[in-house]
Amino acid sequence: MQSFLLSKLFVAGALVAASGSAFAQITLNANAGPANNGGSANWAIFFDLTATNDVTVTEMTSANSGGAGVSFMVEVFTFVGSGLGGPVASGPGSSPTGWTSLGTAPGTQGGTASGISLPIDIPDIVVPAGQTVGVAVRFTTVGPRYFGTGTPPYGIYADANLSLKTGDSRSQPFTTGGSFFTSRELVGSLTYVLGGGGPTVYCTAKVNSAGCTPAIAFSGTPSASAGSGFTISASNELDNKFGLLFYGKSGPNSAPFQGGILCVQPPMVRTAIQNSGGSPPCGGTFSLDFNAYIASGADPALIAGQQVNAQYWSRDPGFAPPDNTNLTDAVEFTIGA
Repeated sequence: MQSFLLSKLFVAGALVAASGSAFAQITLNANAGPANNGGSANWAIFFDLTATNDVTVTEMTSANSGGAGVSFMVEVFTFVGSGLGGPVASGPGSSPTGWTSLGTAPGTQGGTASGISLPIDIPDIVVPAGQTVGVAVRFTTVGPRYFGTGTPPYGIYADANLSLKTGDSRSQPFTTGGSFFTSRELVGSLTYVLGGGGPTVYCTAKVNSAGCTPAIAFSGTPSASAGSGFTISASNELDNKFGLLFYGKSGPNSAPFQGGILCVQPPMVRTAIQNSGGSPPCGGTFSLDFNAYIASGADPALIAGQQVNAQYWSRDPGFAPPDNTNLTDAVEFTIGA
C-alpha cells in the first residue's frame, strides 16, 4: 500500500493547474504607474507590509516586462520585520537568512505589453495586527517593472487596515552580488481579507463507490510552537480502508486524478498510512494532529508563515482501476507562530 500510494503521488506531481478560492476582498492600490523602470527575469522586488488589523494578503497585480497575455511565474518570500534596505552586499535582501518561501504562483500579463498583470492568486501572506512583514516577489521568464529612478524616498500606500512601504529591487536576490536599486515602487495593487488567514476548505471531493461524499474538516489553530491542537480529519469514508493525508507547500491545485480532483500543488509530502475503521457503508474516519506532526520534525520546512494545502487520499476497491482510490476536498492554512 505504501509504495502504491507513493508512486501514485509521483504520477500526480505531473498534474499542475492553478485554482483559487472566493473571498470578501479589499484592494489597496500601490503606485498607479505607468512604470518607468524595470529589470529582467529572476529579479525580485521587495516591500514591507504593516497591519493595523489582522489581514491576509491573497492576490496582487504588478507591472512586468511581459507581452500582452504572456504567462509567467512568481515566487513569494516573507521576512519577519522589515525586508528593505541595502546596499547590495547588506540588508535583509542580500541573504536567504530569515526568508521563507511561501511558494510559487502563475501570473498572466494584462492586455498591454509591459503593463500591469491580471490578478495573481499568490500564496497567502498573513500580517498580524501591529507587526511588519517583509515581502519579496521574484519573477521568472519576465522581469518586474516599477516606478522610480535615482534614489527617491520610499512610497507609502495605506488604508485603515494595511500599510505598504515600497520598495527595493535586486537583480540577484538573497545574494551579495548583482545590483540593488531603491526606491522602486510596486506598480499595481494588493488584495487582502480581514483576519489572520484561518484555515479554508476548498476544491471538490470525489463521491466514493458507496455513494457517500468524504469531507475534510479541521479543528484548532495551526501553530509551529504548539505540540497539539490542530487536527485535520476526514469523515464519510469507506470503513476499514487504508488512506493518508498528503500536503504541499506551493498552493492550491485543481487537476483530474483517478476520477477525482487533485487539490494540492506538487511537490507533495505524504504522512503515515492510517486505517479508517468504522462501520459500513461510510462510517470510516481519518484524523491527524498536524501540530504534533510539525513538532515531530518530520518536515523541517513546516515553520511559522508557511502556507500548507492538504487533502486525504484512500483506497476504494469499489471502483475499477486506475480509479480505485478516493479523494476528499482540501484545506488551506498558514502555520502560525
